[in-house]
Amino acid sequence: MQDPAIQNILTDPTGDEAEAQEDEIVKELWEPEPWFGEENEKHLHYVNLGRNQFDGHVPESFKDFHSLSHLLLSNCSLVNISSTLHILQHCKNLTTLILTSNFPGEILPDDPSLHFKMLKVLVVANCRLTGSMPRWLSKSTNLELLDLSWNSLTGAIPDWTGGFDYLFYLDLSRNSFTGEIPKRLTTLRSLSSRDISADEPSLDFPIFQKTNEEGARSLQYKHFFRLPPTIQLSQNNLSGPIWENFGKLKKLHVANLNGNRLSGPIPSSLSEMTSLEVLDLSNNRISGSIPESLQNLTFLSKFSVANNSLSGRIPSGGQFQTFPDSSYEGNDFFLLQLDSMSSRYTRRKTTQYQRE
Repeated sequence: MQDPAIQNILTDPTGDEAEAQEDEIVKELWEPEPWFGEENEKHLHYVNLGRNQFDGHVPESFKDFHSLSHLLLSNCSLVNISSTLHILQHCKNLTTLILTSNFPGEILPDDPSLHFKMLKVLVVANCRLTGSMPRWLSKSTNLELLDLSWNSLTGAIPDWTGGFDYLFYLDLSRNSFTGEIPKRLTTLRSLSSRDISADEPSLDFPIFQKTNEEGARSLQYKHFFRLPPTIQLSQNNLSGPIWENFGKLKKLHVANLNGNRLSGPIPSSLSEMTSLEVLDLSNNRISGSIPESLQNLTFLSKFSVANNSLSGRIPSGGQFQTFPDSSYEGNDFFLLQLDSMSSRYTRRKTTQYQRE
């Protein structure tokens, strides 16, 4: 008879006895020869071993977990990401792989022989990895969520990043990517026309925890499809324009391009991103004025163009009535303010920002 603990191994105990039991499960699972036997290997689907101090390699025995679909190994003091990926690619049904906060300072392998055919979710964040975007990722055509944030990856963001039919969440923030934003990103089907799938199983533990830009703990998610559709490219060295075709991403909720070297105007076509809730273009080299058409973004709750080279009038309609002055500082704007005493509009200039 199959042990019910095999199907869903958790590491979030609620008492001393449970904690001791689950510590033993974790210890045995990490042994070179698994404790549960060949028959139960066929039924192992969801494994969460996060926040355990393994301080070593992923065992070769993980190659035999052919039914494994969700594997969470975040904050485990793991080393040798190359070996880890070469072992785990043998898990042919693996759809979710989370390796956050491991492999400090290692090189993200670019071995073309790596292949994760069924992979939908890959999170390898906060590892200080070096290298570039690995080409083997382009073969994971079912990818829906990719998070490589808080690393030290360099080079250009490859054009094939925009070729995933199902990708709705992309976070490459806090790296050192250079070059232009791939124009092909503006054609992502899940952010323009395709509905996001909701066929995930309901799990008993959080499988994704997203932090904000300051690194503070944020929301936990048990379903990936509940994450807001996102393009997060902040804090890199990207240059070039903000493409007009971004307006085609009508299902995008969060667009964060903060802290790059983007230049040129803000396209008026961004007003066509009708689901947009967050638009952060701050700390770039953007010029011109804020298009009046952005007043049509009725769901916009956070907006910032601070520390650019913008000028002209700040729109006063729509959601723009709700944004703080800090959203505009460091530019050469003027505001039209209604003087209640004279019923006339007066001009108020924002602080001029001097870029080094």
